[in-house]
Amino acid sequence: MGKVISNAKYVRIAELLKRRIQNSDYMFNTLPSAQKLAEDTGVSYLTARYAIRKLIEDKVLIRQKTGRLSIRRSPASPKRKLNVVYIRPAVGDFSIWDYSLRKTAEELNCGYRTISYTHEDDPLITESLKGDFDLIFLWYHQTDNLFIEKLKKNSERLIIMFHDLTKHGIRCVDGPPPETVSSLIEHLYKLGHRSIDCFNSQPISPTVEKRIELWRTSLEEFGCCGELHNHPVPLSFPTVHAYEKMNEILENGHFQATAIFSTTTDTAQGIIRSCHEHGVRVPEDISVCSFGNPEKAILSIPTITIVDRPDPKPELRAIFELFLGLGGNPSQLMYRPEGYNSLRLGESTGKAPAVARKFAAEVNREEIQITFSTSRA
Repeated sequence: MGKVISNAKYVRIAELLKRRIQNSDYMFNTLPSAQKLAEDTGVSYLTARYAIRKLIEDKVLIRQKTGRLSIRRSPASPKRKLNVVYIRPAVGDFSIWDYSLRKTAEELNCGYRTISYTHEDDPLITESLKGDFDLIFLWYHQTDNLFIEKLKKNSERLIIMFHDLTKHGIRCVDGPPPETVSSLIEHLYKLGHRSIDCFNSQPISPTVEKRIELWRTSLEEFGCCGELHNHPVPLSFPTVHAYEKMNEILENGHFQATAIFSTTTDTAQGIIRSCHEHGVRVPEDISVCSFGNPEKAILSIPTITIVDRPDPKPELRAIFELFLGLGGNPSQLMYRPEGYNSLRLGESTGKAPAVARKFAAEVNREEIQITFSTSRA
């Protein structure tokens, strides 16, 4: 008899619902009714009712006086467990941050999930902020006062990623400080470069604007010149966009710089691919450096010179421990890993050519067979 019960369909549905609860799937969505659960899982209404009743008997769910279901906060469960969410754009490379957040949550016995939004006005962002999460990591660069007021209402459980809102009392975790741009320009200067352009294909944000601003001031500091190629593409594929824009620039034959500072490594990869197709050698003809993302930089051909980035996990763990009551400074608002004083030198930067060449198209575009299986927003 026990074997029959354990294999019953309603038991499997109950286990499915329990796993979803453990994965924090219902932290910003209401628990499904028996009818909704039946439609979702393809079972009968009666089977769904039995599954819900089992979870109530197992003290996983509670039925309120109104008839609605809610998740039981069991006294027997670890008191320090948190439900954590990472809200980020659907497009982009976030592997190191997602991985570090996920591993930290796992080590500290916290629930964790990622929610991806597809555009800046996606209602999923607001719905997620309303969710029953204990700790929210949000990657978003909206700066209008209305949205900031909404964030301030959640400041006790909110961490903004890569956007300094500490003046509003909102905690922030950040990557390399923009000031390290000057170390990249200094590196190029020592290699003999005096004409250093800046190329951006990322969505405009305070962080990107700061990097561009520091590129300008660094050029002045070292007595160099350069042109800004600013081609932001909202929530799309910056590598492909950089590749396409660099193609246009090279085909026009007016590119004069001997080096390029890219605001991100995604952008640098698109530039390098375009240069390769046009017979422009990196670094012999042009040097390329970028900001952050060492994982991509060391796997590129050639490897890309960047500002080095330490493991973000210690800073993320400090935030978790603060919210778990395990220590930390409640008044600390900015969390930024230390160790950004060095560059990670790659093969993409070299001595400036003795004579800057005028780059023109040197390939037949129709002969290039490259397909990007992506679509831009």
